[in-house]
Amino acid sequence: MGVQGFQEYIEKHCPTAVVPVELQKLARGSLVGGGRQRPPQSPLRLLVDAENCLHRLYGGFYTDWVSGGQWNHMLGYLAALAKACFDGNIELLVCFNGALEKGRLHEWVKRQVNERQTAQQIVSHIQNKGTPPPKVWFLPPVCMVHCIRLALLRFHIGVIQSIEDHHLEVISLCRENGFHGLVAYDSDYALCNIPYYFSAHALKLSRNGKSLTTSQYLMHEVAKQLDLNPNRFVIFASLLGNHILPDEDLAAFHWSLLGPEHPLASLKVRAHQLVLPPCDVVIKAVADYVRNMTDFNDLEAIANDIFRHSQVHADIFRHSQVHADIFRHSQVHADIFRHSQVHADIFRHSQVHADIFRHSQVHADIFRHSQCVLCFQGEIKLSVTIEDEANQELPSAVQLFRPIRQYVYGVLFSLAEAKKKAERLAMRRNRLPECKTLLPIYTLLLM
Repeated sequence: MGVQGFQEYIEKHCPTAVVPVELQKLARGSLVGGGRQRPPQSPLRLLVDAENCLHRLYGGFYTDWVSGGQWNHMLGYLAALAKACFDGNIELLVCFNGALEKGRLHEWVKRQVNERQTAQQIVSHIQNKGTPPPKVWFLPPVCMVHCIRLALLRFHIGVIQSIEDHHLEVISLCRENGFHGLVAYDSDYALCNIPYYFSAHALKLSRNGKSLTTSQYLMHEVAKQLDLNPNRFVIFASLLGNHILPDEDLAAFHWSLLGPEHPLASLKVRAHQLVLPPCDVVIKAVADYVRNMTDFNDLEAIANDIFRHSQVHADIFRHSQVHADIFRHSQVHADIFRHSQVHADIFRHSQVHADIFRHSQVHADIFRHSQCVLCFQGEIKLSVTIEDEANQELPSAVQLFRPIRQYVYGVLFSLAEAKKKAERLAMRRNRLPECKTLLPIYTLLLM
């Protein structure tokens, strides 16, 4: 699992680092313990990573999700959530993942393979037992992301979408826009020195809608448990394995840390297959290794020690460590959000588009998402859905809707080209592009 296993390790092996909190109480007082101080009466501003929080924003693991979704219940839950935040002086901004992230594509493929197996287990369970599947098999219903985003907009909760690298953009947004904390569930965030880090999986709204609770991760307690200085978290995260340097490439290094006398050493080679040590064992061993480093800034020496016989992997490690360091200190993607916000303001303040957006919110949502991902990168990812693969009478959803996608995306590409021309013309005139240049093509999309 590499660095992604670190989040579960915190919950299982560092109980003192996971404390329950009520967000309304935090909003009533000033933040302490490394959080930003708030002026009196100012709201508690929290950034929510929707990618880790979909099932909570949906309202929980209700049985109807397997039948397509209980949307009325979801709307009721989000309305209660919005009211609780308003009454409790809490301001939320929910960030959705709209990035293609080619560098993380192999991680996405692994998740899709697992979800495909889960989908077939769900279908088999329903056919054989005729009862709702266990909640541990939860798969988001089709279009859940779009429906949640539109519902949040309806209840005046802010939403935004990443474009290039979701994790980096969330961290940059959190740091540069005065947010007091992050609600998420991802090891990348745990290791990047976020002042207040809350669990998205533990986010719960009481039945009376008055208490919004979750768990807070105290990373200084995690550092104590590992006996590791937090300023070494960057190198620690890189050596666990990530999307740049996978844990498969670090397997030999991890086994070397355990040594031949370790009880698990006999598992190193099994039927000529690569076997990885258990994640919790690797975390402790890597923490010991990093703690005993004399100079953790000397990447050349570290790379040579880890990859004695592979210069290629040594170079990858240096790249991985630099990428991890960006997670702690980067402001790389701030301009992306500012640029995105400029276009959002153009659409928001354009009277020409007001009626279109008011009466065609679903089309507008699809348009915004496609504009960010498809028109700028020319590619899109389609996630696994709950389908019976054994049924040969109907084509899969991907095949069934392919002609429609091809037609709509063709219109969007024309829109992207028109937008580029408008921007080039605006740069020559030294002013923002006029929205009316995009109106004819966008109107065609809505027809």
